[in-house]
Amino acid sequence: ASRDNRFRVVHQPNGGLSAARNTALDHATGRYVTFVDSDDFIAPQYVEVLCQLIRESGAQAALCGWHLYPDGDAVPKPDDASHSRTYTAAEAANHIFYQRKGLTQSVCARLYDASVFRDVRFPVGMLYEDLAVLMPVMQNIQTVVFTPQRLYYYRQRQGSIITTFNSRRAHILDILEDLERRAPHEFPQHLKAIRSRLLSAYFNMLRLAPLHDGQFAPITTRSVCADRVLPMATCAYATRWPSSSPFSAAQSSPTPSTASNKLPALCGLVDSRCKRLIVVNSMQARLRAQLGDRSQYGGERRRRSVVVAS
Repeated sequence: ASRDNRFRVVHQPNGGLSAARNTALDHATGRYVTFVDSDDFIAPQYVEVLCQLIRESGAQAALCGWHLYPDGDAVPKPDDASHSRTYTAAEAANHIFYQRKGLTQSVCARLYDASVFRDVRFPVGMLYEDLAVLMPVMQNIQTVVFTPQRLYYYRQRQGSIITTFNSRRAHILDILEDLERRAPHEFPQHLKAIRSRLLSAYFNMLRLAPLHDGQFAPITTRSVCADRVLPMATCAYATRWPSSSPFSAAQSSPTPSTASNKLPALCGLVDSRCKRLIVVNSMQARLRAQLGDRSQYGGERRRRSVVVAS
């Protein structure tokens, strides 16, 4: 900064990632904004490539691919130039909620027109802050352009926040449940995609939370609540299931005991009818244990495929 007046250094007490980003946005005066986390770095041509994509496409944001590599490994070389694709904001949001290959919820590996963040700030003290601002950001965007060229280097450290499980990981449920509540009135075209992402988050909590540790019981119980998970699965995927199915979207919310009895059938339907699957270890046994049913299947440990997106 002392050698180039285009750089500005701001000192403040450590308030976390969101606080640092918000301060940067408050001081930013340029035409474009990009975010690089403190553990990560970017290829030398990162800004040049993304800036050119914005100018050529007229989009309000340009996204690139990224290298994910463990700390200590050799740094991969940047990819060569590749073909780009343009999405509407609505297409991009659904693509992200469905977790399809390419676009992600992260604000890193992107260059934005600065106007996109004129009224958007990150929630301080919350994990998954990028997901929390996804819809406000997309509402300020008309189109985005994406190149699979990997120009961002995401360093994966052992023991980092995202590689360890703690109660703050449930923030993703807070964010997605809030989006689901708001979607019917504010962005109904994304409701099904949001429910898909929320269902994925519920199952991911069950997969990651240590079941022997009682402090995480509220998270696992919340993730397998019978009147939330099963009706959500039926509502999100009713179009794939026959109307006579016991999981019809018109069916009233099941009780814990009936939900437990229907789990084998639910998993069977999911296995046979879904295109996008995620393998979850011991899912059926975990679901039954949380629902209080330890009979018949309660002790089984098997690999089970559970739908997370259509």
